[in-house]
Amino acid sequence: MEAVLAIGDIIVGVDISYSKVSLVIGKIDNSNHIQLIVASHKECDLEAKGNLLGFDENSLISILSEVVDEAEKISKLKINSAYVSLPRE
Repeated sequence: MEAVLAIGDIIVGVDISYSKVSLVIGKIDNSNHIQLIVASHKECDLEAKGNLLGFDENSLISILSEVVDEAEKISKLKINSAYVSLPRE
């Protein structure tokens, strides 16, 4: 099921890889395009693990918290949900 977005909606995307965690916040404009509000990222070295996520959850939580805090501070928005992309092995 595809999400329906309205003008003014805020959308958050997070990309997690073994070397970097990136986050973008955008707003749907009158032309139904996403206008970038803020982009934040942090370089990392997530160790590969044989668990469900494929890497150490505690390290990921710490890095993700830093990226979210920075984006919220810059944008003055509170992030409640996001589309997340995880690496495949």
